[in-house]
Amino acid sequence: MTPAHRRIAALLVGVAVVLLLPLPRASRAMHALYDLGHAPLFGVLSVMLFWWGRKKLPRNDLFAAILVWGTVAILGIAAEYVQGFLGRFPSWQDVAANLLGSAAFLIWAISWNWKYRVLRIAAFAIGVACLVAAWRTPAIELADTLAQHRNLPMLGSFERRLEFSRWQWSGENCELGQAKRWASDGEMSMAIRFKPAKYPSFSLYWPIEDWSPYQALTFDILLTGAEPLPLIVKIVDVDHNGETNDRFHRAILLQPGLNSPRIRLSDVAIAPHGRTLDLRRIKRMQFYTVDLQTPRVLFLDNLRLVP
Repeated sequence: MTPAHRRIAALLVGVAVVLLLPLPRASRAMHALYDLGHAPLFGVLSVMLFWWGRKKLPRNDLFAAILVWGTVAILGIAAEYVQGFLGRFPSWQDVAANLLGSAAFLIWAISWNWKYRVLRIAAFAIGVACLVAAWRTPAIELADTLAQHRNLPMLGSFERRLEFSRWQWSGENCELGQAKRWASDGEMSMAIRFKPAKYPSFSLYWPIEDWSPYQALTFDILLTGAEPLPLIVKIVDVDHNGETNDRFHRAILLQPGLNSPRIRLSDVAIAPHGRTLDLRRIKRMQFYTVDLQTPRVLFLDNLRLVP
């Protein structure tokens, strides 16, 4: 094995370790920072392969770069696929970031010695645009993480589209959106459209973790239509074992019109069987209903913790 081949092998092993080893639970900010690293990681990998494999690649820089980019694309897609078997979560967003980072660095690599300055500037700008596109989603998550801490004890005002990056829902059984039709605080609320399904649901996927300084959770919901709707609120901490008796869940019968339920956090803490739910390490809050036969529309606003 030549020195170049050894360097390439070592580089590929290092990238595989970063991409495939299970990660410890991280905060939302750390998760976003990790996602920011995808593009430069694959960019550096691409440039190293381009330089170290130069003797084996086509003499034309553009053809060589395209070949490297295609190889890296296959490696990136394969890595995301394998992650699903190793306790990680494969993501097409990560694949896109990998490919955009690879493209940016390869464009810079082949253009740095171009004769015409205007072409070098254009290539640099295209590379920057690729990185901006790759970093858009994690940058939004970082910005919203800062806003979450700044806006405490408010968990959801829905005045900014940015807030929706902390929520998760399945388009198959639920749709979320920002709405001006009604708001109990400010000008906007979150519109929720439950579709007929066994368990239509939506979740605060990235909550502020520490609820221990507060006494209660409350929110305002406007239920449209003429019939009541049972809404289950589920709260789990990082130690949740997946069992029904190891979490907080409460069914709230929403009446048509305005509802303002209030949940004492002391009740949340004692909900699991045989242990105390850790209010300092809240992992997820989910809202769902059961066996819905017809679509229902409701509006959520002013989701907040109460001192």
